Order: sequence, then structure tokens, then C-alpha cells
Amino acid sequence: MFTKKSISLLLVMLVAFIDLMGIGLVYPMFASMLYQGNCLLLPVDTSETARGACLGILLATMPLTQFFSAPLLGSLSDQKGRRKVLIPSLAVGIVGYVIAIAAVSIENLALLLLSRIAIGISAGTASVVGAALADISTPEEKAKNFGLLNMAGGLGFTIGPFLGGLLSSLSFWHIEGYALPFALAGFVTFLNLILVIIFFDETYAPKSQHRLSLSLAFLNIQKAFQLQKLRAVFGAVFLACVGWSFYWEFTPVTWISIYGF
Repeated sequence: MFTKKSISLLLVMLVAFIDLMGIGLVYPMFASMLYQGNCLLLPVDTSETARGACLGILLATMPLTQFFSAPLLGSLSDQKGRRKVLIPSLAVGIVGYVIAIAAVSIENLALLLLSRIAIGISAGTASVVGAALADISTPEEKAKNFGLLNMAGGLGFTIGPFLGGLLSSLSFWHIEGYALPFALAGFVTFLNLILVIIFFDETYAPKSQHRLSLSLAFLNIQKAFQLQKLRAVFGAVFLACVGWSFYWEFTPVTWISIYGF
């Protein structure tokens, strides 16, 4: 029988799963959208260099927005509670995916960038999810529960690229091609929002008021360097993410340009 705690735990995992699946859904498509002629986000005579720059900006917009939104949403959840932040943040994500569907349908790069900003704001819920998980975990359960959280996110990012590549060649109702993965991501985010509204109980009673500022993201980096026992770990994770992103996110360009995939 499910308890309130187990339901909250399950919903937290689901938020992480959907966030990473939504990210993975669209990654395989961006290179094709910018480098192949069947999606005219850029003029036909655009140079390879310009296409590469646009791809980098398109890929970076969401995590850059998340960089600023995550500490703000985390602090806001300390003031208002986790549930009150999760609900509007998921709603912003749905709006972002709707904008993405429109952007792809009318082949508008600026609108697609706007959608990545909205989705990046929503992805800042990663900090709220982590906080909610800490709220409902005993000291003995934290390692296990955070392991499950990473597993849920990893599973979402594993399934996402496969679905994105598969759906981009299909159609459903009036949505087809590159717009379809965005539609699926928006739909599952909508389902997650409904589940949170109905089943997610508040896990934290607000106790403090923090001043909200866009500089929180940079202040967190400063704090990370001040933690002597952890700054080497933070640095290693940062370099691993840079190396991973630099290689994998641009591999499709090589496959398209050299091998004609």
C-alpha cells in the first residue's frame, strides 16, 4: 500500500525522469534541424561555421537559463514550500514545449530559442527536487534515495534520445516530424503536473526568508570553491560535464557532414 511519503518519493523521481527525458528527446534533432535541408530554421546558404555557432547557442540556452533559475527556485522553495514552486515551474515547462512545437512548425529559430529559455527555467526544479528528496529522507535513506534519483534521471536521458530520433520521422494528428518529440515532452510534463497537483504533499514547512537575486548562481560557485573538502570534486564534475558536452552534443554534426547520416 502506498503511503504519502512513498507517493511523494515516486513523484520526485518522476519529475527527474521527465526533466532528463525531455532534454534527451530533443538533443538528437538539433543538429539535423540546422544541418539538413528539410527544416529551414536557417537560410539555405548559411555557412557551416554559422550553423555550428547557432547549434551551440541552441544547446547552451537551456542549461544557461537553468544555471540562474535553479538557485532562485531552490531559495524560493525554502520560502514558499516545494509544492508551490514545483507546480508553476512545471507549467512554465509545458508552455516552453508548446512554443517549441510552434517554432518548429513555422521554422522560426528565435521562437525556438525562446522555448529553450522557458524550458531552462522549468529545469531549475532540479534544485527543488533534490531539496524535496532530502526533506522526506531519513539520514539512513539519503544515500539510497539520491541514488534512485540519479537512476531515474539517467533512465530518462537514456530513453529520451531514442524516442526523439524515432518520433522525428513520424506524425500524430496534425503534429509531425521534429515537432512531435516536443509534443511528447510537453504531454508527459503535463501529466506530471497533474500528478503533483493531486498527489504531492508539501514536504517542507517554510522557516526562513532569503533575499532572491540573479547573483545567487555566482555566489554558489564562490561557496563551492570555499569548501576545501569538496571543491576538487566539484571541479572534476565540471570538467567531466564540459568534456561530455563538447564531444557528444556535436557528434551528430560529424555524422551528418562526413557520413551523410
